[in-house]
Amino acid sequence: MGAANGSMYVASFGPNVIQAVAQDLIQIYPSTNDAQTTVIHSWRLTVQPLDKSGVSQDDRMTLQVVRRSTLSTTGGAVGFLGTQFITPTPLQPKSGTAVTNVETNLNVLGTLGSVIESDTVSVMYPWSRTYREDQRIPIVADDGVTYPSLPVCLYLATPPSTWYLMSGEVVFEELST
Repeated sequence: MGAANGSMYVASFGPNVIQAVAQDLIQIYPSTNDAQTTVIHSWRLTVQPLDKSGVSQDDRMTLQVVRRSTLSTTGGAVGFLGTQFITPTPLQPKSGTAVTNVETNLNVLGTLGSVIESDTVSVMYPWSRTYREDQRIPIVADDGVTYPSLPVCLYLATPPSTWYLMSGEVVFEELST
């Protein structure tokens, strides 16, 4: 994978009220029957307290980038907004409509395939991860047999102790095969 040779997109969410439960904040996977590969370039997450007086103490959470072997969904739990499909925005004039699916607020977790990375972060500071060219995460499109392609998720593995407003984004590239 070289520099961005495909179509670049950003998919953003929030601010959403995020409950203090484990959940996939973002799930990304190619659409069915698309002959392409999606490559994740970066993630970003910011947190705001619901209490207008601000954060009075450091609260920690564990974020993981994971590959799942099944899709996560929403179980309709009280307080959850339900699965929200995010329409990716092209970052280049030449890019058309993205064929990659991006969803947020998923509290019925798909089967964990592998943990790509894990980080304990503070709610007091924004979190971001930008991958070098050799670290970017590919999501191979459907091969006609194993659809859906294995999704990659930004997983809130250990949530903070209370509810927060969270905003986030994933920047990705679609490469035609």
